[in-house]
Amino acid sequence: MSQAPEAEVASNRKYDRLVVSYGFVLLACLSVWFLALQTPLLEAPLGTDETVSYWEIAGRLRQIWARSVEANSFPAYAYILWLTRTLFGRQEIVLRIPSILAMLAAVYVLYRCARELFDWDISLIATIVFMLPKLIAFEAIAIRPYAFALLVTNLTILMFLRWTSTHRVKWAVLFGIGVAFALYFHYLFAAIIAAFAVCYLLTQRFWLGANLRQVGVAIGCFGIFVLPVLPGLQYDY
Repeated sequence: MSQAPEAEVASNRKYDRLVVSYGFVLLACLSVWFLALQTPLLEAPLGTDETVSYWEIAGRLRQIWARSVEANSFPAYAYILWLTRTLFGRQEIVLRIPSILAMLAAVYVLYRCARELFDWDISLIATIVFMLPKLIAFEAIAIRPYAFALLVTNLTILMFLRWTSTHRVKWAVLFGIGVAFALYFHYLFAAIIAAFAVCYLLTQRFWLGANLRQVGVAIGCFGIFVLPVLPGLQYDY
């Protein structure tokens, strides 16, 4: 009887050490982003795409939509950047803050996605792997819309996982809306639609007939919310 509490204490200590270790690794991954932040601030002005982003908001508010179309993008990110500049100023570091916050949110949402499938430790490993690539560190501090596009994409993946596990209509609705909103930040993120279709067919093949109505709801929500994006796509092509 006396060994059980000792074993429990040892297990708790091991668990605490593991949590602390993962915490340090997460902080180390996060520090890579802020190391990358030093390069644009100390060595170079805005990059080409970042200059385009600034040009979109450099005029008046009513000019943003037209300039975004000229820049082959939907103005969702431009309005966020314009609001940031209006409230906090046009300093370069200030204009990078929205992307940093969006990528931090994308990391958290990815962890929530992993928790739908795995235990907490495997989910943290998946989160760390997501944070490490050079491209993620670059986009986390870039004055470009990719961090927001990743955030919306991760949210959509979370909605997809909950929809396919619960088969509830509300998740189908949110999933359809999320797929559409990913295109608001970059048209190339439409490629995720094919991945969702393949994943659904491979994992839900026995439910396709029963859930055909929910599939139609998801497609209908996507079709409605993607309408504002279509003029820009038409202009591109």
